[in-house]
Amino acid sequence: MAKRKKKQSEHTKLKLAEAHRRNEFFYKLNYLITAVTGDASVYRLIPQYELDKMFLLRFKALRVKAAPGHTIRPDILEEIRKTIIFIMKRTTERYTPNGPVITLGLYSTAGMSLFTYLLILKDDFFPAAKAFSKALEIVTFQNDEDDTTDVLGILEEHLDTLQQLIPFMMNDFQDTVYWIDRETISNERGMPTMFYQLRVHSQRAECRHFNVGGINRPAYRVCWGYADEGLIKLSLKSSQLELPAGVYPESLPVYIQSHALLRLKERIDCTESFIFPSSIFCSLSNCKYYKKPGNSYLVAYSHNNKNVGYLFADIQNGAFLVHTFLFLTHSGTPEGNKLLAKTGLGKLDKAYLNIDKLSAFYNTDIADNPEIKKIFVDAGCGDLFDIEPYMFKDTHEGPKIKLADKIRSYLGFENTEDYFETYDKEQMPESGY
Repeated sequence: MAKRKKKQSEHTKLKLAEAHRRNEFFYKLNYLITAVTGDASVYRLIPQYELDKMFLLRFKALRVKAAPGHTIRPDILEEIRKTIIFIMKRTTERYTPNGPVITLGLYSTAGMSLFTYLLILKDDFFPAAKAFSKALEIVTFQNDEDDTTDVLGILEEHLDTLQQLIPFMMNDFQDTVYWIDRETISNERGMPTMFYQLRVHSQRAECRHFNVGGINRPAYRVCWGYADEGLIKLSLKSSQLELPAGVYPESLPVYIQSHALLRLKERIDCTESFIFPSSIFCSLSNCKYYKKPGNSYLVAYSHNNKNVGYLFADIQNGAFLVHTFLFLTHSGTPEGNKLLAKTGLGKLDKAYLNIDKLSAFYNTDIADNPEIKKIFVDAGCGDLFDIEPYMFKDTHEGPKIKLADKIRSYLGFENTEDYFETYDKEQMPESGY
C-alpha cells in the first residue's frame, strides 16, 4: 500500500513561497543587469550577502487598497487589481537609453530595486562594488539631454496614467465615481520595504428629482475625482450662462438625466460606453454653448476633442439640468438645421438613412465619396470623419456598408459640387460658440 504523503505545514508553505520569491527576484535581476550591460559576468560581481540585502530592500509589486474612510467592495478592488496587472504586463518601457524594453511590471519591481540600490551603493560595500557601479552607471545617470535616464520619473508618469485610466474605465454617474491617489511605503510591520500603494476613493451617486413635463424624474450630479483635488462636483456660474444677476443663484449645480445617458449610448453607438462620463464632465466643464430661448442651452459634446453633438439643458429649480443628447446631424442643432435647410432632410429622413448615429460615419462609405462627404463637411459635421480609429470598440472588417449612393438617390440630384453655394450663411452664427 502506498504511503500517504504528509500534509505540508503552514510554516513549510511559507518557507517554500519565500524561496520562490527570492529565486524569481534574482532571476529577473540577472536578466535586467545582463540586458543593460550586455555582459553576463556583471551580475556575478555581486556577492550573495549583497543580493540578500537587495532582496530585503526590493521594490515589491504595486498594491491596491481602499483609502482611509472609504469602503470599497472587495470585488471592485479585485477588479482594479486585475486590470492593473493586465495593463502592467502589456505596457512596455525602455529601461535606459538604447537599453532593454521591459514590461512595466518588471520595471516597477526589479527595475526600481536595481535603481534604488545603485543610488546607495558605495565602493566599500563589496570588493567589486566600484566595477559593478561603473558597468551600470547609465541607470542612474541624469541630465537635461536626450540621452537622460530618469527611471523613477518615467515610472511615476506611468502610475499617474494608471490612476487616471482606472476611474476613466469605471466611473458611472448613476452608481459610483472613483478616484485614486498613491503613497510610497518604506516600512511595513517594522521591516524595511519599498512599494507603491494605490488608494481607492469612492463617492456614491448623488440623485435629485426634478419635475420634467409633469413627471418627477431622477437626475444625477455630474462630478469627477482627482488624486490631488479629490471629488469635484461640477457647478456653473450664472454669469457664465448669461443669466441675469440676482435672479438665479450665483452657482448652479449640474445634473444629468438618465435619458441623456441612454441617448448617448444609442447615438454614439460604436464606441465603448465607459468613455461617456469623462467626456460629459469635460464638455460641461468647458461649457461651449448656443443659448436658446427660455434659458435653454445646447452644450457642445466633445468625443476625444471632436464635436459629435450637443447636450440639451435648461435651468430647473436652481440647477443646470441636462435632459438629452442630440447627435450633430439632428434637427435642432446648428449643423442639423443647416442640413435640413439645404437638403430637406428632416428627423425621419435622417433616421431612415441612418445618419443620426456615429456608426454611419465610421463603417459606411460616406467618407469615401467626396460629393456626399462634402454635404456633411459644409454643414459643419466634418469632425464626424476625424475621430481616431482607436476610439471605436470594434474594428470594422470587410467592405463598408453602401450608404453614399442611397443618400444621393434619396436626395434626387446628380451633382453636389455646387450644392451649398446658394445657402444663406446668416442662418448659422459665424462665430460658432
